[in-house]
Amino acid sequence: KSYLFTPIRNFNFAYIKNTEDPNNPAISNSFINSTVSAGLHIAMKELFIIDGNDRLSIGNGFAPAFDITYTRGMKGVLNSGFNYDKVDVKIRHYIVFGTLGQGDYILTAGKVFSPVPYPLLFVQRGNESLISGRTTYNLMNFFEFVTDQYVAMNYEHHFEGLFTNRAPLIKKWKLRLFATGKAVWGSVSKQNLALLPKTDATGRPVSSFGEINREPYVEAGYGVENIFRILRVDFIHRLTHLQNPNARPFGVKLQVQLTF
Repeated sequence: KSYLFTPIRNFNFAYIKNTEDPNNPAISNSFINSTVSAGLHIAMKELFIIDGNDRLSIGNGFAPAFDITYTRGMKGVLNSGFNYDKVDVKIRHYIVFGTLGQGDYILTAGKVFSPVPYPLLFVQRGNESLISGRTTYNLMNFFEFVTDQYVAMNYEHHFEGLFTNRAPLIKKWKLRLFATGKAVWGSVSKQNLALLPKTDATGRPVSSFGEINREPYVEAGYGVENIFRILRVDFIHRLTHLQNPNARPFGVKLQVQLTF
């Protein structure tokens, strides 16, 4: 079963406040949420640039870095309506393949442990702009997929001069080739789906979202970077969920990228 979605430009949010009485649901179009978060960052040999109270990380070389974030929803604090627990985990690792170039992967996972309105779940980050993003799904629409638990993989490989240095003119321009791959798989519990009405209190259709519990969302790309030393062009293919409304199977996007 698929839950269709409405793009963000027509976004209409509402949720059922009392699931105990399905014959007389109270529907609300707004909520208040107060949270407190704590995070743990582990990165061996990480280097920083420090200027007074400001600190900027410049990475930890080729060792993996780990981030764990715990968020607690606090019902009653500043009129907040929800108690819930949310956990995010991220691993990032740079890898050198010698003459084949270098790559880095980002593995992420998360879970929300209590039913809450779906904007408080993991709204997977779509990107409808002309600019590509490393941490977004570049051919996913806004609010297309929402999950309360998920795992995701994001890989980017830079071939450096493996191919371009073999062509004299391209070598002079110092153009570089790269390839990317992104996938996310997740699900939404029945308790969270039960909070989603078909219409709001005025009878207008409520925006919904697609499922990725049986088939993950996957996109792959390739492109050219170091154009005029700062520009990058991504050619991106969306490989799954092509039947969704407004799905784009292919796109070309730009990015300003400074590399040293």
